[in-house]
Amino acid sequence: MNAPMTEGGEVPIRHLQFDFDPSQMAKYCWNNEAFSSAFILTFSALIPHGERLVIESVRHWREQVADPDLRARITGLIGQEAMHSRAHEDFNRAWIAKGLPVDRIEQAGAWFFGRLLPKVLDREMQLAVTVAIEHVTALMAERAFAEPAEQEKLDRQIRDFMLWHLLEECEHKSVAFDLYQEVSGDLWKRRAGLLLILSSSSLVFAYAIALLLATPGFSQGPRKDAAGFAWWFGPRRGYFARMRHGIQRFMARDFHPDQQDASAAVAAWREQLFGGEGKLAPNLRKVVNPRRAAA
Repeated sequence: MNAPMTEGGEVPIRHLQFDFDPSQMAKYCWNNEAFSSAFILTFSALIPHGERLVIESVRHWREQVADPDLRARITGLIGQEAMHSRAHEDFNRAWIAKGLPVDRIEQAGAWFFGRLLPKVLDREMQLAVTVAIEHVTALMAERAFAEPAEQEKLDRQIRDFMLWHLLEECEHKSVAFDLYQEVSGDLWKRRAGLLLILSSSSLVFAYAIALLLATPGFSQGPRKDAAGFAWWFGPRRGYFARMRHGIQRFMARDFHPDQQDASAAVAAWREQLFGGEGKLAPNLRKVVNPRRAAA
């Protein structure tokens, strides 16, 4: 099994400041395409609410963990996800200022992640869903690092912001899983958690994307929107179809997130973003390492 993505298994909490200027942001944030931009904006609008579910799911069990290293990694996960939520909220405000109904998508996310799932799922199942969410976002991150040409499709105003988020998804990708193994480790609940979140969240995504495309002046017409849909959701060569092997790995009895070694790519992108000449070095305000803080 491979080592965790950060040195010594550390999950650092980076405090960054972003200034999203709506007047400097392109009309479409992905490759000048309406449908793909609607997908990215939906993803961003739902992130704060999904992250809150993740945070509450792992926080509930943290004090029951005896291993101080795992507790420190859980604290790092919570901190990273909280920073993601804050940054995405600022990003979402910029798009609302540009006239898109992102606030209505946020309302749907608050209902789905904040009220529906906690009401119908017990704490153990919420953690299983959290493990599934973390796996899917880590797969998206690994795809982004493996296919740098795809990164260039993002508007330059938001590219590095998104890569920071994806970098940290890789850094903490095994934390919720390791916690789940301590709490339960139930294979069938883990599998059910993935199937549940993929199927149910697809309905929220469908509503949100349709809402954005219905905004006057945003859609590029049925043909281009259909092409965008095929790029993301096509059954054979779509973005998510090409992640099927990662999904299948998750279903294996002996699965662990660190079996997929992305450490070289993560180290390279960490340097590009936060090294001496890193693109986000000017945005970085401070870094907290939970393990060292607890020592």
